[in-house]
Amino acid sequence: MGVKRDPRMPQPNDAALLATIHAGPPEAGREALRTLYERHAAAVHGFLVRLEPDVTLCDDLLQDCFLAARRQAGRFREGSARPWLLSLAAGRLRDTRRAGRRRRAREAEVARPEAERDTEASDLELERGMAELPERERAALHLRYHAQLTVAEASTVLGVSPRTVKSWAAAGLARLRKRLEDDA
Repeated sequence: MGVKRDPRMPQPNDAALLATIHAGPPEAGREALRTLYERHAAAVHGFLVRLEPDVTLCDDLLQDCFLAARRQAGRFREGSARPWLLSLAAGRLRDTRRAGRRRRAREAEVARPEAERDTEASDLELERGMAELPERERAALHLRYHAQLTVAEASTVLGVSPRTVKSWAAAGLARLRKRLEDDA
């Protein structure tokens, strides 16, 4: 159990708690982590529950968040730890969702017949990716690769310089690659 605190004594701020967690003696670090948890756990859990309906997963993510805070305590500088803890929690949730998507994609890949596996980047995935691009990048890619216009022709159609067409097309391709890699 923790040490009883005198309510009249001023409580250490979050930066002091995290400094103790990072560099203090082990028992003091555990007590500081407990205090930090008591101070912010309800807010972090409430934040997670608003983003994720699976309360059990939220409970696990809350624990992961405070374990990460313990490991990364030396990175915290000053002020309230709540925004920092919320960003750690959001990162844990994002990582968990990504891992789940990758796992489901691998499971779906194994379940697909051999003939369907040959067409990895399906037209539907490409269309979805294109729809998410800014209009200028989508237009540049469409003109360059679908309509098969030269850079000069595409620049005439769009009313911009050839350099701008190249820039928009490159940016669009980079976004599409990233999206397809994230979905994989």
